[in-house]
Amino acid sequence: MQKYRKYVIIYAFLLCFRFWISQSNSYIHPDEQLQSLQIIAGKFLNWKVELPWEFTSEEPIRSMVPLYLMLLPAFYTAKATCHEFCKPNTIYLLARFTMFLWSLVIDFSISRIVPPKKKWKCLLLYSISYLACSFQTHTISNSMETVFMFLTIMFLSKLAVSSVKSRKSYLLSVAASISTTIGLFTRITFLAFVFVPYIYYGFRWLKNNRQNMLLIFSHIFLMFCSCVLISSLCLYEDYKFYGKFTVTLLNNISYNSRFENLALHGIHSKTQHFFVNVPLLCGPLLPTFSLWNIRNAQAWFWIFPVAVLSIFPHQEARFLLPAISLYVVFAARYIRSRFLLLLFIIYSIVMSVFYGIMHQNGVVPSVVELGSILRDNGLLNQTSNNYYPATIYYWRTYTAPTWMLARPNSSPIDVVQLYNYSKEQTLSLFWEDHHNTQKLEKEFINFVSSKTISFPILVCPIALLQSDEDTKGLQLLKYIPYHVDLDDADELPLADLIRNHGIGIYAAKEVNMDP
Repeated sequence: MQKYRKYVIIYAFLLCFRFWISQSNSYIHPDEQLQSLQIIAGKFLNWKVELPWEFTSEEPIRSMVPLYLMLLPAFYTAKATCHEFCKPNTIYLLARFTMFLWSLVIDFSISRIVPPKKKWKCLLLYSISYLACSFQTHTISNSMETVFMFLTIMFLSKLAVSSVKSRKSYLLSVAASISTTIGLFTRITFLAFVFVPYIYYGFRWLKNNRQNMLLIFSHIFLMFCSCVLISSLCLYEDYKFYGKFTVTLLNNISYNSRFENLALHGIHSKTQHFFVNVPLLCGPLLPTFSLWNIRNAQAWFWIFPVAVLSIFPHQEARFLLPAISLYVVFAARYIRSRFLLLLFIIYSIVMSVFYGIMHQNGVVPSVVELGSILRDNGLLNQTSNNYYPATIYYWRTYTAPTWMLARPNSSPIDVVQLYNYSKEQTLSLFWEDHHNTQKLEKEFINFVSSKTISFPILVCPIALLQSDEDTKGLQLLKYIPYHVDLDDADELPLADLIRNHGIGIYAAKEVNMDP
């Protein structure tokens, strides 16, 4: 134990850093809210939410079981500890903590996959990466896909060296089948990530047990039965949620096989993954040349899935999270340069702070703040008769997680995301809505006399409203600092965005309000 003491101390420090990141308000991708927490909040808490098209189309493409595994612990914990009202921010932090716990499953898998002599080196290098600190602590399906990939590889690696005569081999077969099936229902790309591991470890397993073909077939049959059982469970849960028999796997394949559908999300070059996304995720570890050598079996573990995903024209960096996580783990076995290691540590810290703390950091707190304002004004009270129609506009931010407003289903308060709106269009719409609201207020005289807030409300980066002309007639209700993104770099220099970081909650000045 004394021999590994320093590794344990470093690992404990990295876990504390990862936990700290997990409790931040950063927002990496809209799917981490809209396709996860938003869905479960609407179903289990009966709050008014806006469901994304993935769940509302005629052919839904997302399965519910992976969401339940990812989020139900947080929601049930919140329900058990909250007597009357479950605070959305509490649920949010519990969900992020659950993802932190899921990330530990990856750590455990790594410790079981790699050779014992390399265990700590691989584990520490992965733990310092921003893939582990930032992406794996967010509620996106790619993170769960990575968890199930590592579990599958761990089970397969142990199965490959076990005797088919042992009881352990049967348990490993079932476990590998279950993790593979759930992984497929999480994302259809999962098959690309486990294809090479199945081939690699499958041949080793067959070679070690070639004298017992009957037992081999019994294992395969057991894996098939386990797959059918878990698939049936997933299909049943999807049937309960969607109200009809739905095979999300087939719907997903059908949707993503059409170019016109992918064009709605953005078309990229076929080389985007290899020449942009892989370098972005790998950072200074990119020149680990042993992992680019196709004669090295480990190289195929990440090259094959990246090549398969490069066939599709819509290519985001997060799609490669499972493959590049493996790349980082394997790179620890080959890296020799201390300078390269130092560069990777610096790169990981910078990226962890950017993606894990500052990226779109103001969106979640702004919704929490708006929820408090609306509740203080009696607009979110389930028993209130003050159903005053109002609109909240979000401009040039990621889609607001409206579930965090905790609106009752009958609430007339709407949240509108202004996509692709110019500054002039946004301000024009805001003031037009404001004048219409003033006319409407005459019908709500009793309520208006007691309210302390003016509608509509505008939420946007303060860097975009810097001139006196822009803010004329506007009152800054709340300033939320450390909100940074690169989406507005086409309008303003990056230095201005960083210097004027943060987003503001604005309303018209007609009504005074204590900040």
